[in-house]
Amino acid sequence: MPDWHIVFNSASLFGLPVDIEASPNRTIFAIGEPPTKAHRAFHEGQGKNTIVLTCDAELAARQNAARRFVLSPPITRSWSVNKTYDQLLVSEVVDKPLRLSWITSDIALLKGHRYRLAFLERLRKEVDFDLFGRGFRLIGDKWNALAPYRYSIAFENTRADYYFTEKLMDCFVAETMPIYYGSPAIRRFFPSDSMVLIDPEDKNVIPKIQEIIDSDLWKERRDAIREAKRLVLEKYNTFAYLAGFIESVEDKPLPPEIIHIDSPEVDFAMDE
Repeated sequence: MPDWHIVFNSASLFGLPVDIEASPNRTIFAIGEPPTKAHRAFHEGQGKNTIVLTCDAELAARQNAARRFVLSPPITRSWSVNKTYDQLLVSEVVDKPLRLSWITSDIALLKGHRYRLAFLERLRKEVDFDLFGRGFRLIGDKWNALAPYRYSIAFENTRADYYFTEKLMDCFVAETMPIYYGSPAIRRFFPSDSMVLIDPEDKNVIPKIQEIIDSDLWKERRDAIREAKRLVLEKYNTFAYLAGFIESVEDKPLPPEIIHIDSPEVDFAMDE
């Protein structure tokens, strides 16, 4: 039997429940879903005496006698560009001839999606940029929509302190300065100078973005961007993060037992 079992969101296949034999306090539910009401069932975890790594701060603060909740960034893919860890580790992106890109999609299922799309339409009317993603201009490798650009918009669909995704981290590994909307606490995780934060409700946000992309701020802050890249690769890389957490666990393993895992139900209407 393995020393540890890690369940990414859910072990259920096609909605069918599964049973695993495992030590409960060596079983981690690693959650990558956003901390929304619709996704709460994922963050609650399953089993008794198991561990849940969750970005849902409200749930983690409550705790639960049945299992251990640990507040953490979402456990999801750290980057989605078509580059390996080893390739990114040695790459330096020096030539950036283009100004601004945005990789997104036309999905409008949730309130956060529609908020993002509304801002996109405002920006398109006043700022010249290259738009990629589903429903716009498809791109085979996101690297090609990031590496040549000095700046890129990274706009999260959910705003929560511990929630940030590959939208931001893809920018960092391509050494592109993100113009970011998302986690209010993002500077706890990455250097302040590695990004520019925006507020879509700011009446001057569009002129601010134009001013940024007309500047050499990305070049002046390249060291901070590269430090953020290092953090993505060495700290927030899913495997490095999980390995670090496992090394920090000091209690002795409990005897193995059968842990029943159901498929969490998602009700997107709850986020309306």
